[in-house]
Amino acid sequence: AVGGTIGNLRVRQTTPGSDPATFTLYVNGMSTAVACEMASGETSCSDTIGTVVVAAGDLVTLEVNAGDLGDPHVHASFSISGSN
Repeated sequence: AVGGTIGNLRVRQTTPGSDPATFTLYVNGMSTAVACEMASGETSCSDTIGTVVVAAGDLVTLEVNAGDLGDPHVHASFSISGSN
């Protein structure tokens, strides 16, 4: 494993929600500047500006803070890109 810089967050969900949803990248339990907000009625959001530096072994997670996603069976996917 190697460290580097990650960013370019893109999130897509299958069904639009009636409330906005925020997606935030965390590194080792701390929120980062890499985040996007999906407006109500939308199915995607992205952050192509925010980046974060990570080291080998860091735990990277994505927090989803949402009200009503519209359907209990909503599937969401995300992607990030990195460089070292």
